[in-house]
Amino acid sequence: FFNNEHYFRFYELLRKKNIQVPVIPGIFLISSYKQLQRIEELSGSDIPKKLAEDLSRHQDDPDALRQIGVEYALSQSRSILEEGVAQGLHFYIMNRQDMIKELADSLPSF
Repeated sequence: FFNNEHYFRFYELLRKKNIQVPVIPGIFLISSYKQLQRIEELSGSDIPKKLAEDLSRHQDDPDALRQIGVEYALSQSRSILEEGVAQGLHFYIMNRQDMIKELADSLPSF
């Protein structure tokens, strides 16, 4: 998911049904516009318009794409952690160790 509201609704639905298993949301580190298009095509994911526009505008600039991906994942992660609706986070890094290191260094420990 790229829209935290989907996760929040899912989490709330589980709790309303008294399902108390831990849920670990998966955060995808986006590193290219084509990658995002492919994910959208295969999964039907709801891609926020601003994210798609930012990636499209910088699709030929790998450094900008990397920064956009890290910042978006950081924003998603902080939002989920601040809501207190996850016992941890799972990151899909797609062999981008550089991105996960920057993200991990920016996240508060919990």
